[in-house]
Amino acid sequence: MKNTRGNPFLDSGLTGPTEASSNRGGWASKFLLGEAPRELNARLSKFEVPPLVREEQRGTRYLSIGYPLPLLRDALNDQLDADRQVQRVSWGLGLTLTAKDGGDFRLGEFAPKFGLYMGIRVQRTSPDGTVPVVLHDWVFNESIERLTRTKRYDWQRHSKYWSIWDSSVPVDADSMNEADLRDFVMDQYLVGLATLRGLWW
Repeated sequence: MKNTRGNPFLDSGLTGPTEASSNRGGWASKFLLGEAPRELNARLSKFEVPPLVREEQRGTRYLSIGYPLPLLRDALNDQLDADRQVQRVSWGLGLTLTAKDGGDFRLGEFAPKFGLYMGIRVQRTSPDGTVPVVLHDWVFNESIERLTRTKRYDWQRHSKYWSIWDSSVPVDADSMNEADLRDFVMDQYLVGLATLRGLWW
């Protein structure tokens, strides 16, 4: 029997790979924390953009990667007291692992409630990692016009760590094969990042 201790994808309440299904498409979680940052950084290098995509958070509920938005971080910190400063502000790509809100899934198969989503992720280290709703609203209002240029029109207002976000995998994701879905997600991520250039980074 394989040792699964410490594997957040196989803990209670999470979906994960099984021996019987190991011959099907790759898991979204493994794509997000493995191939996606490397491929996005490689593409950014080709566009002469610094390759800075990195893992933002890994836990038993949420996974994300992100490209830092230093101008937005500074703008938010200008509005916060010294003891409430934000540390991580990025253009993120995320996945919710809990079965209730999403769950891991195989690329090229039917996605859960949210699937993979992207947007502006804001987090501070204490006390609970979130920022005031008024700041999330400010980020949303400042960013929505730019992000509608991505031809995505379902941008959602804040959700805990995300000031503005949208599902980057369509509900009918099972109509795409795995390779097409990976390219689609990475293309959407880069288009979103590009629209924020000159505004937040």
